[in-house]
Amino acid sequence: MLLQLKKVIVGMQILICSAILWGCQTVHYYSQAIDGQCRILLKRQPISAIMADSESPQSLRERLMFILKVREFAKNELRLPVNNHYLTYVDLNRPFVLWNVFAAPEFSLASKTWCYPVAGCAAYRGYFAETDAQQYADRLSKQGYDVFVGGVTAYSTLGWFDDPVLSTFIRFSEARTAALIFHELAHQILYVKDDTAFNESFATFVEQEGLRRWQHASGSERIYIEYLRQHRRREQFVQLILHYRQRLELLYQTDLTPSEKRARKATIFSISA
Repeated sequence: MLLQLKKVIVGMQILICSAILWGCQTVHYYSQAIDGQCRILLKRQPISAIMADSESPQSLRERLMFILKVREFAKNELRLPVNNHYLTYVDLNRPFVLWNVFAAPEFSLASKTWCYPVAGCAAYRGYFAETDAQQYADRLSKQGYDVFVGGVTAYSTLGWFDDPVLSTFIRFSEARTAALIFHELAHQILYVKDDTAFNESFATFVEQEGLRRWQHASGSERIYIEYLRQHRRREQFVQLILHYRQRLELLYQTDLTPSEKRARKATIFSISA
């Protein structure tokens, strides 16, 4: 815990210095980030204590036991940097741990990016409170951006802290839970600053290969089949999005007036809905 607190202090120093340079809005953003991370660290409970407590719900203990098995597999078979990750549990009493804000100019498909002192640049901005995320999204919308706010069930601190198991994903299916743990641990192997697409693609490859090997080692063919079914559904959804993305891209390249583009854009959105 002392080491964790030292890391928080160092991180705060970096973020505060950056905030002073970048302005008041940045001060607010990093303040909520520091506060949110500290709250999670302080609420961690050792999984061993939960498992030993006879009053702990049986369903929770069973899920934590499964995660411990996945964790050991990730360590011994996948050689992922497990360290002390996923040995504690945090009940957040909310559906998501973070809410990410995504934005793009009104007539562009190029995502707005934000740059951070440690993690580099990314195509999203995360908040620990949904209201903060929505308020920021509203400000961007007034500036002419198209915005979207999406909930996040887990994230990696890239080794700065010992990541806990969160209540936001404890009830996932076994396939989705194992995939998530493999995915988040993969970020600690390789994380390229300023390249969100590569980082997520790499972690997704690791989760897929991890689940394939887990299936063979555990004999749980059902888990991998379920994962592949979910993956196919995601792929179908992505193809649908790409279809309408192409239509928007062609629209944005025309010489139509802004009002005409807005009208046709609204039509495309209504058809896709």
